[in-house]
Order: sequence, then C-alpha cells, then structure tokens
Amino acid sequence: MESILAHVDWYVLLECVVIATGAVVGSFKASTELDKNKSTCSRALDVVVGAFCGIMVAYHFHNEHSIALSGLLGLVGGVSGASVIEVVLQMAPGMARKFIKSIIDSK
Repeated sequence: MESILAHVDWYVLLECVVIATGAVVGSFKASTELDKNKSTCSRALDVVVGAFCGIMVAYHFHNEHSIALSGLLGLVGGVSGASVIEVVLQMAPGMARKFIKSIIDSK
C-alpha cells in the first residue's frame, strides 16, 4: 500500500475530485431547476449526461495552475450539458413525428 501511495500525485487527484464534484453539482442543479414534473429516470439521465459534459469540458479547457478554475469549468459544463439534453428530450418527439410524416408523405 505504501508503494502505491508513493506514486500518487495528490495534486492531480485533487483536481480530478474538484472537477467531478463541480460537474455533478452543476448538472444536478440544472436538472432540478428545468422541469419540476420529470420522472426520476429522466432526471438521472440529465445528471449523468450533464456530468459527462462538464468533466469533458473541464479537462479540455482546464488550467493546470488553478484548481478552482477547473472546478468552475466543470460546474458550467455540467449545467450546460444537462440543459442541452433537456432541450433535446423535449424536441425529440416532435422531430421524430415530422421525420416519419415526411417519409410517409413521400411514398
């Protein structure tokens, strides 16, 4: 165990925890604010996709010298990801209906 701890870079580990926490908190906040009457499964999907987007944005644009900035990027990315998936889920039934109707009308 001591040999494993000798190779751990604590700064990188702390940065990973801060980014992941920011992304999850941001996506959870956006999921609870957007639509109050959603099911638990839909909220969980919003949180997971939002957290994934937040983590990816934060790791892509992170600053190695500022952990707080990386956490903030994760938070904003999580909110944005959850908001985008909410809009897509609301638009999907109408878009699918139009697509199927255009296929049927063309035949």
